[in-house]
Amino acid sequence: MKKFYCLLSLLSALILLSACGGGGSAPANTAASSGGIAVSPAKTCSTNGKTYTAIESELSDANAGITDLTATLNLESKLGLGYVVYGNGVYLNSSISRLSNDGTNWIQRLQLRASGTPIKAEQLSFMNDQFWAIANGKLIASKNGKQWRQLDLPLNIRKIVFKASRYIAYAEATNGTSKSFYIITSSDGINWTTRCDLELDESELPFTLAWDTGTSHLSIQGNRIFTTGLPIKGGDFSSDDGITWVQSVILGSDSRIKNLNASLVVGSDTGYVAVENYTNVRTTTGQTNLNVNCVFIFTQNCHLAFYSRDGRQWSPISLDLTGYVYDGQFQNSQFLLLGYDQLRLSKDGILWNKSALQTINPRIFSIASFKGIWLAVSYDGIFRSQDGVDWKRIPETTASTQISVANNQLFLYEQKFDFL
Repeated sequence: MKKFYCLLSLLSALILLSACGGGGSAPANTAASSGGIAVSPAKTCSTNGKTYTAIESELSDANAGITDLTATLNLESKLGLGYVVYGNGVYLNSSISRLSNDGTNWIQRLQLRASGTPIKAEQLSFMNDQFWAIANGKLIASKNGKQWRQLDLPLNIRKIVFKASRYIAYAEATNGTSKSFYIITSSDGINWTTRCDLELDESELPFTLAWDTGTSHLSIQGNRIFTTGLPIKGGDFSSDDGITWVQSVILGSDSRIKNLNASLVVGSDTGYVAVENYTNVRTTTGQTNLNVNCVFIFTQNCHLAFYSRDGRQWSPISLDLTGYVYDGQFQNSQFLLLGYDQLRLSKDGILWNKSALQTINPRIFSIASFKGIWLAVSYDGIFRSQDGVDWKRIPETTASTQISVANNQLFLYEQKFDFL
């Protein structure tokens, strides 16, 4: 489990609560004003029109093929290899080092190479009838999980999603000590156009993501695309198509932060919840300076929480999770947020209930939904719940950090289970 380190003081916690409006307030509506305070229209993220054409190259296996190691793939050899993704009749693990045709019997891939250099795949997904992974900042793609091609762009790719018949990627470019952020789009994966040249906010540096929830950088929630967790001037943006981007703003006369800068956003077209986590001091240039020192463990709040009906205009809400909020889901018509040894649920994103899982104190890592059942993964095994409030441990399970659902099958690491 990743650890988080940051400073904490009682004074800064009081400042944080003050910035949130104390105990929180009812969300404002999405009109252009709130509490008699005029709100400036959200600005559209600029398009600078740079174009790139990817250079395609075929990737090879180290020894030209896939070696069948099914007999030697026991549970111990599968641990720590991440989640499972399904597409075109094939199951792959997230590092694309293992492949299966049925989810039960696995074969081990030999190391993929480009020009003799080993490739380590990350962030695997199946989109638009292809597997897509990011490897060393490059995009790699495959139809069958066996033969792969690399798409080389003069940018480091950090996240890719697919929506509205186009690929949308978040990318970075480094020139000496300077860094630029980009949103790029493509209809074919080969020809790309920049949609946003995002300016780094120097006041946010040094910046590190203490926990990547999977919603960081770029994610699709409902029918909207969000940028989250980036040190960008103007904070976060959202889009319906990946081309036109709108700045996310915070409403309410009690809010001293005007632009959303979320660590994660979860929700659907009926509403969204955002949480801002801090591992360093944040200052808001041109506004009231807000110094937030917080720590991941134990008693102090180190987050700000917001609700939005449209994903663009946000209002502060009260959320009594202490410590770092490091995962979130919207499933079964419920919001679920996960903090250190804690879990909160909400039907509307405004009123939140504590889960009985908190009293179990299993140090949960992640949450998932499978066939209408909530699952929580912990040091002590996997817990299940019908409603997200009352939980029971599944006896057959032991300590774990990864759980995934692929093709309506449930996987712990790469071992398939049928205990629900």
